[in-house]
Amino acid sequence: MTATYEAPGGVAAKAEPVLRLEELTTSVSDRAETRHLIQAVTLEVKPGEKVGVVGESGSGKSITMLSIMGLLPPKVAITSGRAVFGGVELSGLQERDYRRIRGSRLAMVYQDPMSALNPVMRIGHQIAEGLRAHGAGGPEVEATVLRVLGEVGIPDPHRIAQCYPHQLSGGMRQRVMIAMALAMEPELIIFDEATTALDVTIQAQILTLVRRLHAARNTAIVWVTHDLALVSNLVDRIVVMYGGRIVEQGPVGQVLGSPRHRYTAALLGALPDHRSTDRRRLSQIPGGPPKLEEVQTGCPFRTRCDHAVAACHTMPPAGYDDGGRSYACWAPVEGAP
Repeated sequence: MTATYEAPGGVAAKAEPVLRLEELTTSVSDRAETRHLIQAVTLEVKPGEKVGVVGESGSGKSITMLSIMGLLPPKVAITSGRAVFGGVELSGLQERDYRRIRGSRLAMVYQDPMSALNPVMRIGHQIAEGLRAHGAGGPEVEATVLRVLGEVGIPDPHRIAQCYPHQLSGGMRQRVMIAMALAMEPELIIFDEATTALDVTIQAQILTLVRRLHAARNTAIVWVTHDLALVSNLVDRIVVMYGGRIVEQGPVGQVLGSPRHRYTAALLGALPDHRSTDRRRLSQIPGGPPKLEEVQTGCPFRTRCDHAVAACHTMPPAGYDDGGRSYACWAPVEGAP
């Protein structure tokens, strides 16, 4: 279905989503038992759109992205629903067909570049390897390697291309990972906690780089993070996950400015206010994220929520659509319909 959305710059546009997840469920099978890692995840990413996926560790963010990339570990698989990228059904796609898409049209920048990069290959060779795997050859490969290294702000690309990963700083390695993702000019890049391991100064540089590259290329971006403050100034739309489910999503200003789901409100309440001179203890969310066996029925946040009602323990949360945003909560924050 063709959807109308507000493109960057405030211009209304019609476009097919570059990525569409429909009730996607990914599960792990252990002997005779099957447990859901994510359940009924539904979202869309439009061409050129920037989407943030947020939530605590264990909320299902990375498993959702690995499901899209076709990089799930053994015994973990998509068990129901659909994942459609650029008109191609990803769920059930053969690996040889996935390889034609992964890297060329769909790319991912991982959390730890030192683990993602091959320690015994030079930087230039690693970028070139991906280009050759997708059919590039001849002098254009080296030219592309040097071009993308320059695009991500790496000084002296010729020298860096001859370096090994351990010879670069964390920020430089992350720039290399972004250069690898850009090399084939993909339609969508997923950044999975791409700045978590970096200090705040380098983090700011990477965010500035991503904004600049998005403005130049208009590539769709999914930014996965647990840092609400970081994502608030980076994306157009935000998706909040908890317990393997999407609990709220919508325009970033609406979701963060007036949250409807109790979990979203609790996350925001735990953020420090840099404008305040009050030194009171920060608000905390009691308990911890649920175990897999605890989220098969009912609302996954019910055991940590002070406003849970009887339905929260037995039935999946009711879904509401509130002016371009959606949330799933039996006891939404006051002010919701």
